[in-house]
Amino acid sequence: MALSWLAIAALLAAAESNSAARARAEIEQQLKQLTKAEPPRLQLELLPVSAAGYQLTQAKLLLDGRPLAIPSVESLRTGARLFDGMVAPGKHELEITLDYLGDSGLFSYMSGYKFRLARKVTLVSQQGLLAAVSIQAVADPSVEDWKQRLSIQVGRRDQMLAAVDDGELPAAPRRVALAPPPPAPAPA
Repeated sequence: MALSWLAIAALLAAAESNSAARARAEIEQQLKQLTKAEPPRLQLELLPVSAAGYQLTQAKLLLDGRPLAIPSVESLRTGARLFDGMVAPGKHELEITLDYLGDSGLFSYMSGYKFRLARKVTLVSQQGLLAAVSIQAVADPSVEDWKQRLSIQVGRRDQMLAAVDDGELPAAPRRVALAPPPPAPAPA
């Protein structure tokens, strides 16, 4: 008897998940019809290092294993857009390598030290969305080992590429003036 209840519960759960999947697919189809979905777009921007005493000497970025064209290191030091283009929907692998040279007059032990920062990030792109990704070398003074203070931080902001078309709104209903109620009969 207990086994049959478990079988019924499993069938109900499967039917519920199947109906939820059909409903989700129907909603996605309606959304596609309402929006003029554009291919996904990706923007990559390198921000200047967050602290003084570090000089960028080299930058290398790979998107899905392919190197991106990088402007001159001098132009990157103040921040620069590295990529702005369409990408295929789905997962993309971004590999970032930034080299910095310690350039601090205040801390002589840091001068001339070479910092190599590397980070891999998986980005998921979707139809109709712009993924604006910012990359920045950030110095954390709370880290005791000064050789480990610099790290890469990656931020992401998504933005819809197309406006939703809700169609035309129906005309406002006409207002009908109502006649005042008739006066109450006089008491007799």
